[in-house]
Amino acid sequence: MHLHYAVKFQHLGYFVDYMINNKYVGSINMDTPDRKIIGYNGKQDITLENDITLSNNKVIKKGMLCRTYLYPLCGRSNFDVTQLAKNK
Repeated sequence: MHLHYAVKFQHLGYFVDYMINNKYVGSINMDTPDRKIIGYNGKQDITLENDITLSNNKVIKKGMLCRTYLYPLCGRSNFDVTQLAKNK
């Protein structure tokens, strides 16, 4: 028997990964998403208009070309285990 459940998580916010020359530099946390598509398909190549300080205290200077990815920060699972017994 194959059981397929979509486990949902409480969203705590979002984070944006910054890559320069295909190397991970760092990330920043956000409360709301800055784009509609999340993950690899939502990648954006941007030229920075201002300096950005990342969560690891690295600074990316204005004018740098970066690739960014947006991902959700997931917390506690909202999955109800009692539903497993009802579906048997």
